Amino acid sequence: MSVAELTINYVAKSCLAGRQAGFGVFDQIKEADFSVSLHKRKTILRAFAVAFVLSVSAYLYLAGNIVAMGIRTNDLKEKLNYALILSSERESELIKSAYSKNSDFFASEGYEKPLSIEVIKRSLNVVEISQVRPLY
Repeated sequence: MSVAELTINYVAKSCLAGRQAGFGVFDQIKEADFSVSLHKRKTILRAFAVAFVLSVSAYLYLAGNIVAMGIRTNDLKEKLNYALILSSERESELIKSAYSKNSDFFASEGYEKPLSIEVIKRSLNVVEISQVRPLY
């Protein structure tokens, strides 16, 4: 016997012993036939099978999307790293070209020899300008 059947039997017997009205429902439940027809069983089985197939297909679809997005994320990270490498190479080339313009370069172009590269003033003494530079 199941727990439900034991509970129904216990309540029904205690109700019959106390002769309480309104507890005839338990007698009807005890005598009820809970058998399910074969057609209903097949219908229930088909419904559960369809639900199982749909849930498995939804799981596989979502898992595939998660994996695809992970692969796409890794691909985008690789592209970002490549772009950063290219930009750092261009930056280093520009810095190298700027470093060739040191204080001697500016002195040869007619500027005063600066103490620091940030402060560059035009020289007023035209004689100090080197004659290497072509005159146009």
